[in-house]
Order: sequence, then structure tokens, then C-alpha cells
Amino acid sequence: MRTRDVATEVIEDAELIEKYGVVKEEIDAFACTSQSQAARVGRWLLYSNAYESETISFTIGIESGVVLRPGMVIKVNDQTRAATRLSGRISTGSTTTTVVIDADRTVTAGDDLSVVLPNGLVETRNVSSYSSGTRTITVDTAFSVAPQQNGVWLLTTSTVNPTTWRVISVGEDSSQGIHGITALAYNPGKFAYVESGAALQTSPISILGSAPAAPSNITNTENLYADNNVVFVKVSISWNRVENATSYRVRYRVNQGNWVNLTDTESVQVDIFNAPEGSWEVEVYAISVNGNLSQSATRSYTVIGKTALPTNVQELEISQVDDHTAQLTWPVATDLDVLIGGRVIVRHTPNTSSVEWGNSNDIISAVSGNQTSAQVPLLNGTYLVKFEDSTGNRSSAATTVQVTLPQPQPPLAIFTYNEDTTSPPFQGNATNMLYSAELDALILDQGTLFDDLATDGDFDELGSIDQAGDIGTFGEYEFGSTFAFAGVFDVDLTARFVTNVYLPGDLWDDKTNLIDSWNDIDGSALDRVNATLYVRTTNNDPTINDPTWSSWQPIINGIRRGRGFQFKLAAVSQDNTQNIRVEELGATMTLQRRSETSNNLSSGAGSFAVTFVNAFYQTPSIGISGQNMATGDFYVLSSISRTGFTITFRNSGGTAVSRTFDFTAVGHGREIT
Repeated sequence: MRTRDVATEVIEDAELIEKYGVVKEEIDAFACTSQSQAARVGRWLLYSNAYESETISFTIGIESGVVLRPGMVIKVNDQTRAATRLSGRISTGSTTTTVVIDADRTVTAGDDLSVVLPNGLVETRNVSSYSSGTRTITVDTAFSVAPQQNGVWLLTTSTVNPTTWRVISVGEDSSQGIHGITALAYNPGKFAYVESGAALQTSPISILGSAPAAPSNITNTENLYADNNVVFVKVSISWNRVENATSYRVRYRVNQGNWVNLTDTESVQVDIFNAPEGSWEVEVYAISVNGNLSQSATRSYTVIGKTALPTNVQELEISQVDDHTAQLTWPVATDLDVLIGGRVIVRHTPNTSSVEWGNSNDIISAVSGNQTSAQVPLLNGTYLVKFEDSTGNRSSAATTVQVTLPQPQPPLAIFTYNEDTTSPPFQGNATNMLYSAELDALILDQGTLFDDLATDGDFDELGSIDQAGDIGTFGEYEFGSTFAFAGVFDVDLTARFVTNVYLPGDLWDDKTNLIDSWNDIDGSALDRVNATLYVRTTNNDPTINDPTWSSWQPIINGIRRGRGFQFKLAAVSQDNTQNIRVEELGATMTLQRRSETSNNLSSGAGSFAVTFVNAFYQTPSIGISGQNMATGDFYVLSSISRTGFTITFRNSGGTAVSRTFDFTAVGHGREIT
């Protein structure tokens, strides 16, 4: 039973009723004597139930824990709730007006920067500028002291603020050097709301509900790739990562066609395979965690793809193979559509000036695009090379090399092998081969032991014992001697061997029946034997023990380099009834004629020794041209050898004098050093 008058004041919050429905709660306000006072109590109850039900707990270091007390208001950056990082640790190099932060963030002039100072107190200053390269924030008013390294910084921006809390308890753990903090959600606008019913002002504490910024710096690259030996175009589109974006959406269209939507991606790059050439339009959107799309970032560009011209041949070199053939070499093509399905076009013109691709002609058939060399006829003039891709596009400019051939000089034959004319013939080392005096030829050994030939013991009745038994499939014959130079030379090699094939036992003298009964007077088709002449070289002195030899290489008439040379013949038979008959076998080694010239040499008043840049094979002929000779002057040559000579100029009285002279030495071979 009430013993005093009671008045009732109803306070409602339409927004909360709409959100939760009508929730009725009564409170008796002790010592409340006015309606306005009752209204304040009601608004306090509404606010407390609606907005002061959230607490947080966390630990901090001793530097801040020692200054926190219950009732203090603090600001907290919850990166998960805010969907962005607004705080961190201070890096080295900070001053009272500049703060170096530990990560690059989006900071604009007008934001507020709060730092924990060395004394544990927090000071806030307005940002005047930010350098992302050095992660340095400059404030408009200096802090009382410079923040120390590893101190805490906190940003308040126009788009997102840290949350505000009132400390309700502080607990100390001295063993760990930390403090445990518990705080209650706090809004400084609650006092105006309770006192006068003013609308509550809330700050943006998260960007989850807002659309992310549009991506920036869209770039595109294109490359060629191969699939099943077919070349396609790949377009890669990339952009800068957007803060608060969890994924990205990309779409494109070509030549104003339909838009093609790609699958959303978390990466900041997408690759489009088998991309068509043409004019491209690309749009990229950032997507937030709750699916909000940013404004589109756009870019237009042209994809050239396989319509691009191949790069030019970077270098072109030519080397002589023999008197009639040269080898062109160039670096491997860098364009995939040249390497796969492309070609290398080789042309020639006799001109050495005013050279144009159009006034040249193909000198050989185009070679595969993955080749780096080709043999061409050796001609005076200019060789031109271009790459051609799989669609027929050619390099924009031809790469050239010019050749001016010297007048032909007779070579010097230094040695000729004639293995078939020695006495006895073929004195070298034979493996599975032997010399048949009956055939006067080198043949494959037929591998039958002598004791097995006459099974009845009557050897007088045997015919040819060289041709008995089955024919071996392979045999070798190494020439009887090794040729040795005094040094390393480039030598022209010319092979000479004449072979024939025959059927043992198919000779006329071996047939006993009448000729009219022979099925084939010419014998069977004999095409299952073959022979190849090989050479190997060494740059060592072949007369020493264990020189290092190259592998055996087939002799294709041309130039080989070495100090020592060995030759061998390899013979094969793919039919044990057919044998090979090597009737002639040899090789010729020749050296090209060359000259060496030097000008404006000063002899000095004595003997002057000239050493050739490259020694000749044998002593060359030497021509001297004196340039400042006086009447009666003469010169004397001495110590003439393949490596040089000595010259002495003398006047008419026989006294050595200094003169300027030129010389030309003409001989054969160039020793390689």
C-alpha cells in the first residue's frame, strides 16, 4: 500500500521498439521529485540496457598498464570489427613531429594520430601529411616528447574510428609484466541523451557495411604459349590490392562484343588463355566481405598477339667451310611463334652497298624457326636473314653479313694416305676385316676357322679360303700411321675410297653348271653394304703418352683442326651373304695459302726480330718494302723460319741503321695458339 503520491513517466525509444518490440520495465526513482528527473532516469535505463551491455578484456604491457585506472576512457582498434588496421607499433626514426609506422596504411591529411608516449600517456595530433614510401606520418603540432620505438600508434579517420571504452577494472600480473584490462562500451554523447533527450551521435567504427574502393593501376601483359605444339596468346591482367576487399570481379570484351565474366578471384591477377587479338575493354571490381561491390576500374588497350612482327635476328656470323660452302649462324629466336611453326628466311645479293631485302633472293630453302645455323653457298656479296612466324609475319629489318672473297690461292698438299698402294696393301690395324689378295681389296672377315674349312681333311681341294663362312656385320680398319704437326692447324681433308659389293661364291669361276642354266648372269641386287671414313684429332702432341683424342667423326670434305690426325674406315653388311670390297682407300691433307702483313715497323740500328702472329706450316716467302732508304742502303734477312725472321738494315758502309719497313710473308697454314 503506497503512503505517498506516485507519478508515472513513460519513456520510449521508437528505434528500439522497431528492432526488439515492446519490452516493458519499471523502475522506482528514489528521491525523484520532478517529471524531468524521472525522464532522465528512464533515458538512462534505456541507454544502459541498449548500449552499455558490451565489454572487452585484453592484456597490455607494463608501460601502459601502470597509468590506466578504472573510470578512464580508452580507444581500441579491433581490426576484425573495423575490417581494417588502424594501429600498430612505432618504428625507429620517429621525432616529435614525424612518426614512422610499422606498415603502410591509407592516411590522409586531417586524420588524427594518437601515440603512447614514453611516460605511458596518450597524446593526439592532427595529421598534416603522409609518405607511403617511408611510412612516415607528419603531424601539425609537435608531441611533448618524441615517441619511442615499439610504442603504440592509433589512427582516427573520417571513414572509420576506433571504438571507445570505459575501464572498469585493471588487474596486474607482476610475474609476466602485463596488466589485464576489462572495459565497458562508452559513448560520450550519452550525457546529452540522458539529460535532454538529444539524439545519440555514433562514429563509424567499421567499413564492413561500405563498398571498398575501386581497384587502381590496372596493367596488362601478353605472352605466347604452346599447347600441343600450337601457339596461343595469353593475356594477364593485374591491379593493386584494395584494402578491405576479399575478392575481385573481372570482365572484359573484345572489339565491342559481348562482355565475358570471369570467376571471382582472391588474387590480384587473372590470366586469360587463347586470347583473341583486338581492342579490349576491361573492368575490375573489388568485393567486400559482405558482398558489396566497388565502383569499376576500367582500362582499354589493344592485344597484338600473333599479329606482332617477330624480333629481328640479333647477330649473324659466317664461317667458311670449304672453297664453296659457308656456315651461317645466329642466336636462337626469342618468339615462340617463330620457334614453333616459324621459319628462318636466308637471302643473298651480290651487292655490298645499298642492300635491300627486296633486291635479294632466297639462296637456300627456308629452315625451321628453331634452327640457329644453315649451310649456304660461299659467294661474294651480302647475306640477309629474317625470322618468319607461324602466321607469315617477318622481322621488320633484315640482319646482314658481308663477304668479300680473296683471289683463289693453290693449297699445299702436305700428306696423302694411300692405304691400298702400300706394299703389302692395307698395313693398318683391321678389326673383323682382312686384305684379300685374291680380290686385291679389303673385305669383311667371314669368321670361319681354317681348321673348319676342310671337313674331310683334304685342304688341297679347297677353293678360296678368304671367302668361306658367313660374313660379319661390322668391321673397322685404322690407317697404318698417325699424322703429327708441330702445332695445331686447320687442315682441309679430302676423303678417297672406292668400294664395291659382291656375293662370295657367286663369281663365274665358282659356278660349275652350264651358263644357260644360270637364273641371273648379273648376280643378285647388292645394296646391303656400306662404308664410312672417319677422322679423329688431338690438340696434344700425338707422340706423347695418352694424348686426348676427340670422338671419331665422319669425314665430310672440309676443315678440321688439330695437331694429330688419325683415320679409320668402318664397314657394315646388313646381309650375311653380301660382302664389301674396299678397293681404294686414302685421304689427302692440305693447307690453304695465306699471307701475313705488317706495316711501318722500325728496325732500330741493329738486328730486328719479327715474330709472325701465327706461325706458318713451313718457312714462307718474305717480301720487304723499305720506306726511308738512302742511296746504298740494303737489308739482310736471317734466321728465316716458319715462326719469323730477323732483318738488319745497313748503309753503304755496312753500318747497321734504323729504317722503317713493311713486310709480307706468303706461305701455307696458320698455327692456332
